[in-house]
Amino acid sequence: MNVSRLLTLAVIWPALSLAAQPASLPGVPPLPTVPALVAADTPLPSSGPVTPTQPMVQHSKGNSFDLRFAAVSFVVDFVYENAVKTPHVIGPDVLADQRLVSFRYKAGDGELRTFLAAFLDSLGYAVTVRDGVDFIAKKPDADKPKETREPFVYVPRYRKADYLMRMVQPLVGGRFTTQRGVSAPSAVGQGSGDIASNVPPTSAAAVIDQSSDQLVYLGTADEIAALRKVLPMIDVARGKVNLRAWVYEVSDSKSDQSGFSLAVKILGLGLGINNGFVDPAQSVVSLHASSGSNAIDAAIQALDADSRFKVLTRPNVTVLSGERARLNVGQQVPTQGNVSFQGTSGTPVQSIVYQDAGVIFDVLPTVMRDAIDLTVDEEISDFVRTTNGVNTSPTKNTRKLQTVTSMQDGDVAVIGGLIQSHDSSSTSGISFLPSWANGHNNSRDQTEIVLILEARKI
Repeated sequence: MNVSRLLTLAVIWPALSLAAQPASLPGVPPLPTVPALVAADTPLPSSGPVTPTQPMVQHSKGNSFDLRFAAVSFVVDFVYENAVKTPHVIGPDVLADQRLVSFRYKAGDGELRTFLAAFLDSLGYAVTVRDGVDFIAKKPDADKPKETREPFVYVPRYRKADYLMRMVQPLVGGRFTTQRGVSAPSAVGQGSGDIASNVPPTSAAAVIDQSSDQLVYLGTADEIAALRKVLPMIDVARGKVNLRAWVYEVSDSKSDQSGFSLAVKILGLGLGINNGFVDPAQSVVSLHASSGSNAIDAAIQALDADSRFKVLTRPNVTVLSGERARLNVGQQVPTQGNVSFQGTSGTPVQSIVYQDAGVIFDVLPTVMRDAIDLTVDEEISDFVRTTNGVNTSPTKNTRKLQTVTSMQDGDVAVIGGLIQSHDSSSTSGISFLPSWANGHNNSRDQTEIVLILEARKI
């Protein structure tokens, strides 16, 4: 059998040798030899610092990440894919952001979504959730250049700087150097739009209240342009009104006709008009004289000539719109105030408070284009001896009226309703006669305060 294998190998050996040699194809030239680009002895260029092409990612257990030298686009996609796992849409601006950052978060640092939102916000991106889908995109104002703020100084012509600031502050987004004062209770000569000047010097209101005669603003060019347009419109002269008032005390008025209705009737006849006053319960009525102030003076003279009318005061003042005018004809009466304890021994100290008494007239006008609104406070008061309670301090009897009325230029308002009654009794007779033989005299005096007020624009 070995002889048969040897014979077979001897037969096929020449064929195998011929197949191992490359066949020479006639007409095909050999491939040319390409010369070397660089000489064999030329040294290779020195290598510089190699920037890592792949971020160094260390992902520990749970939701803790440590990403270094990673592009912003990779960090956002990686965190959403492996931790947040909510439906999301990443904007093209975020995907194209190849800035390298390091992102390290541990589960104990707080909520991942809050941490990621703060991270994106620092890079100029925002996460908006709509229908459960997170949209990550560039902020709308990220490419908007920061506007330059410029100072602007305005010198008021008629109004105070703090008033102008309160009017225009809601229209602009910049800052005024004058701080807004704290409104304290209005005092004499101060309207509702002013800041009280009689605040204690050591109080917080005195520190915050900083009035100024100039308006200083720091804002953008568009805001300053708006201020230049608006400020001249509101910085206009304040309206003025001349107020003439007559306070009468009407005595011996009958029950069917009060002093108020009597005054309205006499004024109506003096002014030559029919006032249409039919409601005896009404306490304020306005009259208008078309013939001017001469007719009003004539009507007032008619009241002065009537023995039932006794004039208490007749002030005549000119007031700015929004300011208070106060007139006090009377005296200041000392009354007991609070008791304080001073020193280590606790010595009691009684304070004395002086209160106004007499005829007090307080009015606040607001002048508008076609009307004059008046807030009127009227008080008639006096002090009498205290017979019960704290008899060391007098008792104050007060008749007070407060009202708000609207008038036209030149109108006359009649305000009444302050009625006071005084009952007195006396006994006369001979001492040795019985009491039933003595004479008794009982009297009742009734008086009513009527205010007549005229308002005219100046």
